[in-house]
Amino acid sequence: MQETIDLALRLNPDVKTARIQRTMDKYSLVVAKNEFEFQYSLTGSAGITQSIADGNHNAWQARYNVIPGVNYKTAYGTQLSLEMNNSIADTYNPSLTFKVMQPLMKGFGPAVVQAALENAYTNDKVSSLSLKTTIINTVTQVINDFNKVAATKRNLDVQVSNLNRKIETRDQTLAKINAGELAQTNLIQSEADLSNAQAAVERARNQLSSDTLSLLSEIGLDSEANIEIVPDTPMTKFTLPTLEKAKTLAVDNNIGYLASELAIESTKRSVLTAEDGRRWQLNLSAAQTVGGGVGSGQNANLSSLSNGANMNSSISLDLTIPIDDVSAKQSEINAKGALEQATILLKQSKRQLEISITQKVYALESEKKEVSLNEQSVDYHLQDVENAKKLYKAGRLSQFELSNRQDNLTTAQQQLLESRYQYFGDLVALDAMLSHTLVTWGISMDEDQ
Repeated sequence: MQETIDLALRLNPDVKTARIQRTMDKYSLVVAKNEFEFQYSLTGSAGITQSIADGNHNAWQARYNVIPGVNYKTAYGTQLSLEMNNSIADTYNPSLTFKVMQPLMKGFGPAVVQAALENAYTNDKVSSLSLKTTIINTVTQVINDFNKVAATKRNLDVQVSNLNRKIETRDQTLAKINAGELAQTNLIQSEADLSNAQAAVERARNQLSSDTLSLLSEIGLDSEANIEIVPDTPMTKFTLPTLEKAKTLAVDNNIGYLASELAIESTKRSVLTAEDGRRWQLNLSAAQTVGGGVGSGQNANLSSLSNGANMNSSISLDLTIPIDDVSAKQSEINAKGALEQATILLKQSKRQLEISITQKVYALESEKKEVSLNEQSVDYHLQDVENAKKLYKAGRLSQFELSNRQDNLTTAQQQLLESRYQYFGDLVALDAMLSHTLVTWGISMDEDQ
């Protein structure tokens, strides 16, 4: 089974698609981080002009300009920029401008300024959980399909064993008829039982073929793939936890519940952003430009940036007061309402998760007992059939009674297979609910695969 799981993780199309999506989602966080990193720019222009004044043609004049710049935004909303204008015409007249803008009310503080970045971190976690969900769901489905193939194979073995018993009984009946111990009519019952057993074997073979194709599809293999499936169901990989332990593990690890908790965090930030949107906007701005003169001499070349010949400084305070902004009010109401709804749904999700865990643990405890009882039943029926065969051979038991006891053994064996299949399937399901599947099967969440 482990080899089948490893193969599915490499070939299953859902896993492949999820890994590609995860790679794309990662870049959203890179973009969000980039907002608080240095932003560089470089623009340039070149051109020539000619003018006519009083009928006189002036000479063509070439103009060039290269403008490098850098911008930076802090977690407190401070915006800094530095830009150098390199204007060249008849002379080189550069200028250097530094600007700073600091929000003092609206748009101030990391909680508001970096809300989008924090949402990006949250979305990245949700994206990672989404990939994990796809892997767990795929592994769970592969295990269930494999378990079904294993059960079908064992059922085929049961039907073949039953067929062999029917053949043995038919041969014994035929020998008794030839010896004059039974009437010829007794052979009809044996042949009928034999035909039924042969039909059951064919049905089991057909079911095995169908279940195998389903498993190959889930793995990501073509139907013509030639692989041998060894019917192992390693129940020893699982340890059935106590109810309280299972509830704790579910709340701490269940992916759906964790995603709901992350959604709450994003909704809280939406409330902060909406509240900030209703505040007064008060911005403090300052700028200073050096250089930028005209002509030659002290106004030209790089020295003009530091000789103090040309300088322009400014400081301003800008205030915007929203008046009856119903749109901003609506955004705040909607954000707070969404948070209340999400909180209610999270509590309900926790209750439902604990109920589901409780139901599954109780079911597993019952199924474990059922498997044990069915094992005992099969042992008793095996002994009963052996005794019946001896009695039939000695002529102390009818063929009809022997056939019934053989059928009872087959039924008991099928019930054991079904109970084991159900028990193992529910162990796998509980493991998935606890988001413990990857740990159980030693699967690494390598997102770069």
